[in-house]
Amino acid sequence: MIIRFKSVLLMLLCVCSMTQSLAHAVALQAVSTREVDGQIEVVIAVDEQTEHTMFALTNPDRWVIDLPNVNNASTVQWPAQSTLPNLLTNVRGASRGEQGWRVVLDLPEAMPADSFWMLDQLVLRLGDATVAKATPAVAPPVQP
Repeated sequence: MIIRFKSVLLMLLCVCSMTQSLAHAVALQAVSTREVDGQIEVVIAVDEQTEHTMFALTNPDRWVIDLPNVNNASTVQWPAQSTLPNLLTNVRGASRGEQGWRVVLDLPEAMPADSFWMLDQLVLRLGDATVAKATPAVAPPVQP
């Protein structure tokens, strides 16, 4: 009887643990790209903010974004290559099983990147902000 009680208790703990981990899973909703002030922004929309890691790889040049708490992204439509800005070769993603999702940004050349949250959207900004187009200041004419 005690063994049966322990078995049932263990099963309940396992079910509660699985339910809790599923409740904390984040859903990937959409991925889009846009060009803003000479930089590329890749927007990853999720249903709530979550942790992420980001690192660059070379040969070929690319940025990798790991989203360990993300699941349920199989229905997301990735941006078509024909619609991507020139500084971005491809945007792709794949499940890493229990380790969440990985998003990969393929680039024609290495470039700096940073990320920030805007509500429930992870925004990845690619390119150098100092290279963005600026309007030169024009001094007023000097009167003699």
